[in-house]
Amino acid sequence: MSPKYNIYLRKDGRYEGRIPVGRKADGKIRYRSIYHRDVKKLKLLMDAERKAEPLPVSSSKMRFSGLFDLWYNAKADKVRESTLAIYRCHLDVHLRPLLGRMYLSAMTTEKLNDCCREALFLRKDGKGELSAKSKTDILRTLNNILKFGMNKGYISRHIQAEYPKAEPKQMNVLREKEQKALESVLRAHLDQREALGVYLCLYTGLRVGELCGLRWDDLDFDQEMIYVRRTVQRIRVQGEERKTAVVMGDPKSAKSKREIPIPDHLLTVLRDLKNGQTGNFFLSDTEKCHEPRRMQAAFHRYLDEAGLSRRGIHCTRHTFATRWVELGVDIKTLSEILGHTSIRITLDKYVHISEKVKRENINKIQPLFAFDICQMSRQSLTEIPP
Repeated sequence: MSPKYNIYLRKDGRYEGRIPVGRKADGKIRYRSIYHRDVKKLKLLMDAERKAEPLPVSSSKMRFSGLFDLWYNAKADKVRESTLAIYRCHLDVHLRPLLGRMYLSAMTTEKLNDCCREALFLRKDGKGELSAKSKTDILRTLNNILKFGMNKGYISRHIQAEYPKAEPKQMNVLREKEQKALESVLRAHLDQREALGVYLCLYTGLRVGELCGLRWDDLDFDQEMIYVRRTVQRIRVQGEERKTAVVMGDPKSAKSKREIPIPDHLLTVLRDLKNGQTGNFFLSDTEKCHEPRRMQAAFHRYLDEAGLSRRGIHCTRHTFATRWVELGVDIKTLSEILGHTSIRITLDKYVHISEKVKRENINKIQPLFAFDICQMSRQSLTEIPP
């Protein structure tokens, strides 16, 4: 491919050719000019200069803070506001304090990973380390920024942060006895909209944000379907006096916009409730939606009354999926009801976690010869000499 030439004719009759020789502190390209009255000879001079002095794409004066700003601005119009809020948290709380003042040209993979191991993974409230997922999410953001920097020419060498070793995660699921105790409390409080909301999550796998964004017109009693069309989140807000705000937007992914059959045992309750509705939103029965923190607080109250340990309301989604797997119903349907982007996510998360299924299956493997092992043990004991 023939090189492109940045040449223009000056008023004095000479041609000026501009060659990139580096970058300024703000990331803009810095040029050096070469002059000649013959444009063909000027191009030859420019070619010779390019070969003798290739563009040093990493500016010695550009800091990580500048790269962070360039990357964030490039993302601003391409992702959801909730995703931008996560990026702001990663940058402002973790990455800027650690790397912001460092120069890009001085960074190596080894130095980067040493920095991350020493300081990045500590919680800012002083309560130990971040979870493995939080560490991975922050480093994924950092690696995306580094890739952006290399593609744009701000970084001349390959630099990548190493992800922490994956830790086995214990899925938070209500055992059958715990679920029965919780449902007993919920049935006693079905006159409270939050109790019915928790019950609905237990039997549909709804995320709490999706539940909070549910409108009455999302419940189709003719088709006996729930249509998931939006979600509610509390996110960090940039440029506001308040640090966070409740926002409503599209669900987590395209697959999250889905249809969920209304369980038969909830149809009558929901129909009767709709007949007396006064507002727009299902949970609040007003024109203003509930927020997830309020649902989490209500869930804690019901757990306390049931004598159960406190946990996140998202465990109702895991519990729904676990009960489904225990019944041996097909995973493809479960994946669509949960709104996962692929069946692999469902398989990885839920198919291996049921202790009940493990016990039932292991007992299907019977001894090859029918005998009473307990009786044999008793006989062998009597044969032991005194």
